[in-house]
Amino acid sequence: MPETSERTALYRLFDWTGVLLYVGISNNPESRFRQHRTQKSWWAQVDGISFEWFESRYKPSLADSQAISTESPRHNIHQTDPWRARQRADALAVSPEKRRNRSVGLKARHVQVQTFRDLTAKGVPENEAKEQARLARERYIEAARLASADSQRA
Repeated sequence: MPETSERTALYRLFDWTGVLLYVGISNNPESRFRQHRTQKSWWAQVDGISFEWFESRYKPSLADSQAISTESPRHNIHQTDPWRARQRADALAVSPEKRRNRSVGLKARHVQVQTFRDLTAKGVPENEAKEQARLARERYIEAARLASADSQRA
């Protein structure tokens, strides 16, 4: 992630007993708090706020992830173990159609690269070879789509 010159706050929101409710980052905390106030049911519990300011967005982003992992704020969802488990499960739960489309896409890319290599090796100008390779990829995808539709009808 590239550094920016934008000052960014890492903030922690606490309830009246000092329990950590939420950790977040923002370059405009007041605006972010207005969002929380209107969108989060837990906002009414907030009684204290602490800030740590950074000169860029990169370092507070790392600090935010670290704080969520180690301090276990009550209302953060991202970067928690249950969130990570859901992300892994979602990645594994790919439908057969998506799996087939991914496979077709990879094969089509291979066709495109191979066509480009073959044409440039034969002396075809690079711009023309790129266009022909792109068309070969599109034809491969369309043929796969038609074959899939035919197999579903059968």
